[in-house]
Amino acid sequence: KNYYWKVVAKNIVDTVVGTGTPWAFTTAGPPPSPFTLNSPANNAVGQPLSGTLMWNSSVFAINYDVYLDGNNPPTTLVVSNLIDTTYPYISLSPGATYYWKVLAKNSDATTTASDAPRNFTLANVPVAPSNVTSSNITTASLDLSWDDNADNETGYRVYRADTAAGQYTQVGSDLPANSVSFFGFPSAILHR
Repeated sequence: KNYYWKVVAKNIVDTVVGTGTPWAFTTAGPPPSPFTLNSPANNAVGQPLSGTLMWNSSVFAINYDVYLDGNNPPTTLVVSNLIDTTYPYISLSPGATYYWKVLAKNSDATTTASDAPRNFTLANVPVAPSNVTSSNITTASLDLSWDDNADNETGYRVYRADTAAGQYTQVGSDLPANSVSFFGFPSAILHR
């Protein structure tokens, strides 16, 4: 808040003899209140390559600075003066661990989230299946098999379309094995 003051010199009969120049000063407002980070949870694993950082709001904060990188503590300012309490991150590196912190700011001070920095580890990208082969191809059945590269996949999905440029639709739920037989589907493409 702004305050103004001046000094007035008076004589013995209480008449003004001189007025000083007005001065001003500003008092500092309260600093942003303590706040915490919400999501992703600390030490979370298998997080998506693109997601959202979320935190509680801080009373008296005007905006926030977000830091995110592989250092502990993080040193890369990814966004400054953010008004929201969320930050969408995109295209981070698969399998990497990231650290993040948030600073609440107002015109007089900053406050770091009380549980910062936090870290999370991104999911690895599975290796595509290889040597996909088909056999027993008839108008009524199709057997598919492929090499299981055993690198970060938790299952497979099979999609089919009537043409190569067509709309693919999933024809089976997540498959734990590296082969499957279908009946009534003359063409299929394996995807993950």
